[in-house]
Amino acid sequence: MFFFFFKQKTAYEIGVRLVGSEMCIRDRVGMDDLGQAYNVNADTAAAQIAIALKAEKLVSMTDIAGLLRDKEDESTLIPEVEVSEIEGYKSAGIIAGGMIPKIGGMADAIYQGVHEAVIIDGRVPHSILLELFSDRGSGTRFYRRSHQE
Repeated sequence: MFFFFFKQKTAYEIGVRLVGSEMCIRDRVGMDDLGQAYNVNADTAAAQIAIALKAEKLVSMTDIAGLLRDKEDESTLIPEVEVSEIEGYKSAGIIAGGMIPKIGGMADAIYQGVHEAVIIDGRVPHSILLELFSDRGSGTRFYRRSHQE
């Protein structure tokens, strides 16, 4: 599940009316003009939508704590990653498998103007509220140094 957050209301840029200032994307099926259904990578789609809508933040709610140094040990959570560090984490095998398109999309979104992206654990009660309304967040935050200022 993905959430996009904006400083101001965004109108009809992709034909979807946004109520208030947030939007949730859950479906991963797209259709062509002939009605043919296609499986769409949700991570890639969410990143592209965040870019198109000029979102402030892209939030990916998953069933993991965030990016982990050891995928079997949630105590190894990496709380923040500057996008220039992503390739090093890939080389070390820390970003692997299904995390590659997720984090790749987040990096694309950040490089194209989204200020930050986060992976949060949907198993944690109120994780979205912790992310949005506290200083501590609840997962891994991806950012670009020039946007942190």
